[in-house]
Amino acid sequence: MKLMPIGIEGFKEMINKNYYYIDKTNLIAAILNEKVVFCTRPRRFGKTLNMSMLYYFFSIKEKDNAYLFDYLNISKNKNALKHQNKYPTIFISLKDMKNSTFEEQIASFQDIIKNVVLQNKELLESVYVDESDVPLQSAYQNNYYDEMVDFLRSVFSSALKTNDALEKGIMTGCLRISKESIFTGLNNFKAYSILYKSKNEYFGFTEKETLQLLEDYNLTDYIDEVKEWYDGYLFGNIEIYNPWSTLMYVDCKLSSF
Repeated sequence: MKLMPIGIEGFKEMINKNYYYIDKTNLIAAILNEKVVFCTRPRRFGKTLNMSMLYYFFSIKEKDNAYLFDYLNISKNKNALKHQNKYPTIFISLKDMKNSTFEEQIASFQDIIKNVVLQNKELLESVYVDESDVPLQSAYQNNYYDEMVDFLRSVFSSALKTNDALEKGIMTGCLRISKESIFTGLNNFKAYSILYKSKNEYFGFTEKETLQLLEDYNLTDYIDEVKEWYDGYLFGNIEIYNPWSTLMYVDCKLSSF
């Protein structure tokens, strides 16, 4: 029986160590025709795992890891497979930019960019930015919000709009940040919030996926309880279960047997 992926955010680790994985690889096909996408979802809804999955699929440096997608849904999509491991790809997480001053935030960002440059000397073609809203949260809490907005606006404008080498940009975050702030001028940018009727099945667990999870661990008798406790979200027109809580529930049930 597969282990519960509690706290696992890396796609390669998820597959290699045979953790229970609810297949979200069709997200790859869903964003192929997009230019710049911003997906907002609550905490612990699989954003980082999905970004890691996108990185391993598109990155030209990860050809040796193409096997990670064997037998997953995307392996049946011939059009999507034409893009597998074809692009120089950068995956940046801003989740640790929680400093109390603007100067410290800039220093943290410099470290992130330094590491990116050292690891990716080839041309930039695809960019994935995870937890893009975290620096703004800290800025708001510590009274340097305007400075942080100006800085991030400049960064994202340069990376995602005035960048002739950019093939695709995907961002995630918890906050729906208005276009009037850091995304001013990004007319190639499309936001998918929980209210948008698209891409909702790729973050969190659908009812069908939750039922399958319980069935795989012989816990179908508990479906009513799981539904009452964790079916608290409506993304677009789809009922979504909190994935972290659902996995923790299953793990606790298995431990008690």
